[in-house]
Amino acid sequence: MAKPVEWKSFDLSRRVTTGSTLGPVALLNLTPPFSVEFAPPLNVLSAKGMTAYLVEEAGVPVATSFGVLVNGHVGVFNISTRPPYRRRGYARAATTAVLRDAYTQGARTAFLHCTPAGRGVYESLDFVTSEEWHVYVAP
Repeated sequence: MAKPVEWKSFDLSRRVTTGSTLGPVALLNLTPPFSVEFAPPLNVLSAKGMTAYLVEEAGVPVATSFGVLVNGHVGVFNISTRPPYRRRGYARAATTAVLRDAYTQGARTAFLHCTPAGRGVYESLDFVTSEEWHVYVAP
């Protein structure tokens, strides 16, 4: 297991806004063969209740998250960590950023969907399973 990165060594919650200088949006394919496609920035970041986050280590993007706040509920989406940076606390930091900001804006419940790989992260943040879905993929 990789040594966890100390919390002080990375930016926990850089909010990505429509004014950010990220340029085109990178669409990452995290399954082999890995690929990156670029698309123009979307207006979703300017929509009410939508907030994107980027976790960086020494200026290198390592993880993302996205929160959707509606009527006191926050959906936590797009938690992803680049493979070389996994198991170091970045997904937890990205998730915590969404929850922290949503709570300060009035959210009192949160929900998400997770993969088996991410389940431990969310359970460590006191999420509990309310239902399980089965996803079928064509060969």
